[in-house]
Amino acid sequence: MTPRRRGLRDAPAVVVGVDGSESNKAAVGYAVLEAANTNRSLVLVGVLDDPGFRAQVSPYPESEHEWDVLTRITVAAVRDHPRLRVRRVVDFGNTVNVLVDHAKLAQMVVLGKRGLGTFGRVMLGSTSTSVAGHAQAPVVIVPTDWRRDAHQDQPVVVGVELGDPKNTALRFAFEEAERRGVDLEVVHVIDVEPMLVWEPVLNAPTYRHLESRDQTHLEDAVDPLRTQFPSVPVTLYDVRGNAASVLLERSQDAQLLVIGRHYSGVFGLGCTSRAVLHYAEVPVAVIPS
Repeated sequence: MTPRRRGLRDAPAVVVGVDGSESNKAAVGYAVLEAANTNRSLVLVGVLDDPGFRAQVSPYPESEHEWDVLTRITVAAVRDHPRLRVRRVVDFGNTVNVLVDHAKLAQMVVLGKRGLGTFGRVMLGSTSTSVAGHAQAPVVIVPTDWRRDAHQDQPVVVGVELGDPKNTALRFAFEEAERRGVDLEVVHVIDVEPMLVWEPVLNAPTYRHLESRDQTHLEDAVDPLRTQFPSVPVTLYDVRGNAASVLLERSQDAQLLVIGRHYSGVFGLGCTSRAVLHYAEVPVAVIPS
């Protein structure tokens, strides 16, 4: 397996950010299984984000330590999955920009939730949210110590926003539930608490109208995909409350939480998505619309 120092240039692959830390192992393990289960290539990406280091060496040096980390991961992955195709990449530059660039031609990007790697020049954990907010491919953020095999019978949970014509996150969730052979829980949340706190009597009819309307709209959004994925058992939850809190509670016993990305601000994610990524104890897939 010849190391490649440039990014992905051919068929979509599963890309995982590697920082060499113990906390990063769960993300690497998740990506290895994802690539093996979908018959896709696995791309291991290490990023050196140190201007002083770059100034002392030529571009793309044969850096023994960085390549050694990626090589050890490659050997272990191929040992467990002999047919797995693995590429190793060591890139220089801003960590977020490098990973977002790799995402342009990737099927999925997998990152750890937190951790400073033994490379000593990259903090993947501090950039995961930024990558999830700007990447063109789905980004999965994996908690430290997550073991996918211990949760393989648990459902996939997806949070949906009504009015999204593409339903990108919902379709992704259906595809994942079908591929994994598990149930799908579709959750829609609207926060009407301020309305009822300030005018509980006058706003009660409005609350009931919203409840009835949104339940109908939720079923309308899900029904076409139910037809396309008839083997996936689906449960709908139309819930009132704080969106982040509801999604975190519903996903406690899930193997994957899927959320869409619609916000286009500086951070790339809205406050609900950032809260979910910060507090979730299960892998979270952020799907660009």
